[in-house]
Amino acid sequence: MATYYERGDGQVEATVRVAGYPPQRKTWSSKTLAKQWAEPIEAAMRAGTWQEAETKGLTVRAGITVYKDKIAPRYKDVSEKCRICDVLAKEFGDYAMAHLPSAAIAAYRDRLRARGLGASTVNHHINQLSAVYTGLVKELHYKLPVNPAKNVMRLKPPPARKQRVKQEVIEWLVAANQASNKTRKKLGGRPPIGEFEPWLRLALESAMRRGEQAALLIENVDLEAQTAELPDTKTGDSRTIALSSKAVECLRKVIGTRKSGKVFTLTKEGFKTAYRRARQDAAREHPEVKRIRYHDTRREATSRLAKKLDIIELGNQTGHKKLDTLRIYYRPDPAEVAKKLG
Repeated sequence: MATYYERGDGQVEATVRVAGYPPQRKTWSSKTLAKQWAEPIEAAMRAGTWQEAETKGLTVRAGITVYKDKIAPRYKDVSEKCRICDVLAKEFGDYAMAHLPSAAIAAYRDRLRARGLGASTVNHHINQLSAVYTGLVKELHYKLPVNPAKNVMRLKPPPARKQRVKQEVIEWLVAANQASNKTRKKLGGRPPIGEFEPWLRLALESAMRRGEQAALLIENVDLEAQTAELPDTKTGDSRTIALSSKAVECLRKVIGTRKSGKVFTLTKEGFKTAYRRARQDAAREHPEVKRIRYHDTRREATSRLAKKLDIIELGNQTGHKKLDTLRIYYRPDPAEVAKKLG
């Protein structure tokens, strides 16, 4: 209930107390003004619709801005999170965060799907919106009554990819990259770095993620012991992986006589662009290359390593915390399994 305390300086302090809500206090110049402020708050609290001032008028656009500034930088994929947040801000920015209807989010989901976006991509958008709400509530303690994204059904994800990468495909991609580099030289363009081939072959030998290769430091590579330490991985845990003789050969080629710094001067985005260009060029003569994604090399590497390592060793090499998830990547050749059966 609301109580009023008349202070000696001619002011009235109004206090609203309702079970389940923090007390609200404010001082006014008269009891009439104090009641005009306190009574609506008490009524809203009893009806379960009251919000604190910081979130009462908070728009989705403003909430996303706070999330991008204070929460998103904690994550490794901050750029991707912010990119999706910008799209969400354009779509829902004018809504109050407390009143964004789940139906509007569901309609947005359906529009994205109708545009041809994959189920996983669409779900990423909905999950990111949910993460904004969760972050503001759990990390910054905003008083938001509901997370509307939690009441929206996600699309059924597609079945796990089964694509294997044949060695001949790798050779086609390498050849396409080399041809592209020669063309760039003839045209007087920026000299190519020349790290595409060792990067791609190392990925097939080690099953490292693209970000792990991009961040790999010379100081963390022991070519004699054939190991590489990955202190900063996608899962947040460090791990040390084994290197095959072919992987060591790739690294020697790139490192040369350098003693420190990143192994690859080619950036993660730089390799992504080079791979896309090589695939496009190779597909002119070999159309089947079009369906090969770079991430398929990690699946291929995992399947190859599974022939040599036990399940625990394989999990440490690939960085999977849950060994059951290795099934997504490990795709044995049925013909080879049949040979084992006799």
